[in-house]
Amino acid sequence: MTSRLPRDANKNPIGILQYVGDGQEVNATVGSNAVNATAFDQGTRAITITPDVDIYIRQGASASVTAVGSKHKLKADFPYDIAIGDPSTQDFMPYVAIVAVNTAGKVFISERA
Repeated sequence: MTSRLPRDANKNPIGILQYVGDGQEVNATVGSNAVNATAFDQGTRAITITPDVDIYIRQGASASVTAVGSKHKLKADFPYDIAIGDPSTQDFMPYVAIVAVNTAGKVFISERA
């Protein structure tokens, strides 16, 4: 059976075992683009995103990443584990842009290692 865990740059499943840092970030979604101001920690391999409204997201290597309606849609009230890659490769995406589909709400983001 194929694992549903996030995968690293070598396509190996990343076991999500613990949270990184002191707690989760709360990003308020708005009609326009919201991006985490600080890159995720170098030790972070995945993030858990739990929105309370439907959102679109897009990962990026810099804070200039933007989310638009044609990108990945996440449904409200469900936690999503998303790999952010390995900092030693070009696949490292330490920023996530978020935009609400319809109405503004909150998005909870936890870093995982």
